[in-house]
Amino acid sequence: MTVNETGQEVSSFWESGAITYTLLIIIVTLKIAFRQEKWTKWNVLAYLFSVLAWFAVGTAISFIIGLDYNWYQLFPTVMTAWPAWLCIFLVTGAIAVPDLFLLAYQRAFHPSLRHILQALEVGLLTESPSLSEAIKK
Repeated sequence: MTVNETGQEVSSFWESGAITYTLLIIIVTLKIAFRQEKWTKWNVLAYLFSVLAWFAVGTAISFIIGLDYNWYQLFPTVMTAWPAWLCIFLVTGAIAVPDLFLLAYQRAFHPSLRHILQALEVGLLTESPSLSEAIKK
């Protein structure tokens, strides 16, 4: 945060940029996870590592003044502010919910052959009357 001549804290585009890039990392990771066909513990660890790595790198860069003066002490300041976290959760939810709804709608009402085979694989279906219809598609 920048302090103006009256001693009040004001935001700059650097704070917005830090929040935006954090959102980018989280949302892209979530969208990749939504499209994942089969989950393993390694997938989950990779997704968690990619998000946590950004927080580690952002914090590390914030403590090196010679790297970028404008970023110095910025990331910890932004990440300790509740409006930043509110923004991160609201924007992530606003972007993730429509994707989840679309994926659930497609699986429930317009299943592809892949969806039917996945349900058969885990035992949710014993036989599928629409399997021959899905194969014809």
